[in-house]
Amino acid sequence: MRVDPPPYRMAACAGVSVTTSAPQRLSIDDLDGVYALLRASDLAVLGMTDFTTDDISADLLREGLQAYGWYVAGQLAAYSWVSPGSDSNQVELDLYVHPEQDAALGHDVLAHLCARASELARAAGYRERWLDIGIYRQDERSQSWLRRWLRGWHHVHQDAYRSHRRHRRHRRAGSPHHDPAGRLR
Repeated sequence: MRVDPPPYRMAACAGVSVTTSAPQRLSIDDLDGVYALLRASDLAVLGMTDFTTDDISADLLREGLQAYGWYVAGQLAAYSWVSPGSDSNQVELDLYVHPEQDAALGHDVLAHLCARASELARAAGYRERWLDIGIYRQDERSQSWLRRWLRGWHHVHQDAYRSHRRHRRHRRAGSPHHDPAGRLR
């Protein structure tokens, strides 16, 4: 039986933060719990399951794949994994939150995956990561987590873009901030 770690606050990739218990690494020993969670999730979204225990086993045993679980009262409440692409900055990720759990947990799960994806890309020598995530068209709950994360990402990068444009504008000839040597004054 697992003991829930104390709650903590996780800073999300794009400013989304929710209080949850800390993620724990999962292994093939957690197959039954992962199967139960995925089955409940697929039944709630699709009305059927689209995987086998062999599919889940293959994921849990896949080299490089890091699987994580969030436990509530000894039961697996969320399951996710992150896996670096070979010879690229692309990082695959997947996440599920049990349909009976608070949907807010999905924000922490996604934040954790984004942070791990960035760490894996940096460890492979890349400054940025490219995320590869698939969500069912019917899965409005998971789509909401991604939309919220993307809204935060858009605001962060839109501000950086505006700042970049402002600096470019000041470098134009005739601008009071123009320096023929290319330095911004």
